[in-house]
Amino acid sequence: MKYSFICPVCSNEKWQKLEQYKILKNNVTVDRKWQQRMEFLPSFIRILLLARPARRPIFKRHISNNQYRRRRAYFDIWQGPEAFESIRCNRCGFVCYTPRPSADELEATYMYLEKQDPFNDGPYNPSPKTTQMDRQRSERVYKAIEPYLAGNAVLDFGGANGVILTAFKKKGLQCHLADYSDRQLPGINKVANSLDDLQGNYDCILLNHVLEHVAEPGELLSGLNNHLNEKGLLYVEVPVEILAGVPRLEKDPVPHVNFFTEGSLKTILRINGYKILRVFRGWSSYGRTMAYTTSVVAMKGYEQPTFEPHITDALLYPKRIHVIDKLWKIATKRASGL
Repeated sequence: MKYSFICPVCSNEKWQKLEQYKILKNNVTVDRKWQQRMEFLPSFIRILLLARPARRPIFKRHISNNQYRRRRAYFDIWQGPEAFESIRCNRCGFVCYTPRPSADELEATYMYLEKQDPFNDGPYNPSPKTTQMDRQRSERVYKAIEPYLAGNAVLDFGGANGVILTAFKKKGLQCHLADYSDRQLPGINKVANSLDDLQGNYDCILLNHVLEHVAEPGELLSGLNNHLNEKGLLYVEVPVEILAGVPRLEKDPVPHVNFFTEGSLKTILRINGYKILRVFRGWSSYGRTMAYTTSVVAMKGYEQPTFEPHITDALLYPKRIHVIDKLWKIATKRASGL
């Protein structure tokens, strides 16, 4: 793990500390849902009433089976410390945590998690509900891209089995996949494991819930730019997980290592050779859960980078109406938990 690093979005060296966390290696209880909810109650109250990041170190003793597996990866693969901090880039508003895992540590983690339980989070979940949600998500992504698409070669980078390409395949497009998994669906042509062995150019590349997982997101975006045709499109979708702090990190720091906002996402795209065509915000499915996301349709080209840290600040210190709206959707099970 790296204890000193520059901002992977804008290369800034100055960070603001946000919250402190302690991830317990021992003395935890697993899969006691009621205790998990009760333990999270103080955080829920802080987010709802105070609407600001926590000022005291946070730790959780009651975790799920999935969180337990991720903690094992954190300690056994990353050799991570019990205490870590979330930090915010002063220049672009990007949020991550320190220390930060390397690309090799992340790759080993995803291989480990897939072997442990590939059906836990989707995209391999075979339930009828998940299948329907995946189909609707694929149709939504296709509709977002279709007005700008010039060509028929589409690459889903990091797309697991290629389920997001379902709608593209129905439209007769050539559907390709780059992923370490070998579980691709029928009609999906796997062409690479990673960026290192990717060849050829494409008319559209999808990065759907990928950018939050990678150690060097700027390097990935720059590398994919070299595999886009002249009028090629890039579709990026990331969850927005900042709400009066970074609640996800209270449970575990695996596997999301990047926490984007609309502002920092646009910044990293522009810095790495993309021109933004359209931005979408709203609730989106991923596997069997719902999450609030930001999506961008972009194309190759130059656009002056902008820096919008105030968007991050607005999420770290949100308006009550925004907090109530998000917590209500979670409480009524129309969205995933924090």
